[in-house]
Amino acid sequence: MSTVIDMATEDGQRSRDPLEGERIELEEDELRRVSPHVVLLGRVKSRLDAFARRLAYGK
Repeated sequence: MSTVIDMATEDGQRSRDPLEGERIELEEDELRRVSPHVVLLGRVKSRLDAFARRLAYGK
């Protein structure tokens, strides 16, 4: 996680370029907007895992 000091520039404004610097800093909301198919596949995987768990352990 970044600190407030890491995220601010000298004039106190946050840098607009997330690729600037040593690390790539993106907000979670930005990632979800850009990659909804990844979120969807993650939800499908969770449901399949839950189904397989119920099938295997009889719950």
